[in-house]
Amino acid sequence: MDKTDTIFIRTLGGFSIQWGNRRVSDADGRTRKVWLLIEYLVTNRQKSFSLAQLVEAVWNDEEESDNPKTL
Repeated sequence: MDKTDTIFIRTLGGFSIQWGNRRVSDADGRTRKVWLLIEYLVTNRQKSFSLAQLVEAVWNDEEESDNPKTL
């Protein structure tokens, strides 16, 4: 496997994903929720989890809502 085929994910001291020479990070102006979602999916990629657990992990600091899309 070539180094350019490897995806590097950094979660401590800021979140970033690097593949070859391309890098995106939480400093790139995307919303915090997008990064929380990506981080949760990556760190739990070998586990089974429900949609309710995912919503709780990403939207747990928000006011109660039946639909996280409306927040």
